[in-house]
Amino acid sequence: MFLTNTLVREMKAKSEEVRKKVNEGKNCSVKIELIEEPGEILITRMMEKDQIEEALKEAVKEVMLPEKNFKVKDIGYGSDYIWFTVTP
Repeated sequence: MFLTNTLVREMKAKSEEVRKKVNEGKNCSVKIELIEEPGEILITRMMEKDQIEEALKEAVKEVMLPEKNFKVKDIGYGSDYIWFTVTP
């Protein structure tokens, strides 16, 4: 899925910070900016909320492997951002 690939790409740069905070038992808020050029904003606007949430959960699962104790909550999105919290 296109959105999942975008989220994985963006999260890889933030993964160490997220992993460290969550392993310390803290929640970690993440905000990802979508860009217009490859159509990320348009594609996201055309998706249903549950599709966006599923893509995000898949991206977190892929980036944070092999650890499986991460959960995603407080998912939100606007015209050009997706934000969420990763919890232990």
